[in-house]
Amino acid sequence: MDETGVFVTLCQHMIIQFIMDMVQCGERAKFPLTTAEKLMNVFSSNQLYLYDVGCTFLATIKRSSLADTAKTLNFKSCTGAFHGAAHNCPCQLDFLIGMIEGAGLEDGEGNEQIFSASNSLAMVTHHATAYYHHMQIHIHFEKWDEEKYENLGIYVQSSVELAG
Repeated sequence: MDETGVFVTLCQHMIIQFIMDMVQCGERAKFPLTTAEKLMNVFSSNQLYLYDVGCTFLATIKRSSLADTAKTLNFKSCTGAFHGAAHNCPCQLDFLIGMIEGAGLEDGEGNEQIFSASNSLAMVTHHATAYYHHMQIHIHFEKWDEEKYENLGIYVQSSVELAG
């Protein structure tokens, strides 16, 4: 199996919830289905799952073993602002993040940002052994999360100071 990259699931604050090493092995829908199932098990109801092809992904969930759970937990899927612009009008009206009530001002393209920031890993991991390859990826994303937690703390602190 050839390695094709990583599949990352972020929260709205851009903190990594799950990261999977993707390998080429047939059905690619298993990666988002796996994270969707994990999100439903961990965080329960009323979740909005953003995916490049959120419209197709929702249809995939409805045909999967997760269908009943997703319906019960009000699990919804949508498409980000950048990728959704390429979809047709009916799809955009139903799945574009800007059209989803409660989604706020989020553009839904956090994964694009995280992958752009991780491009520098290529020169470090290209010729590395599998162990060092995974270690460098782990360190990079661990530092990513630390920075996001720090920024979130600064935001909360400044909000409290402004309110007080």
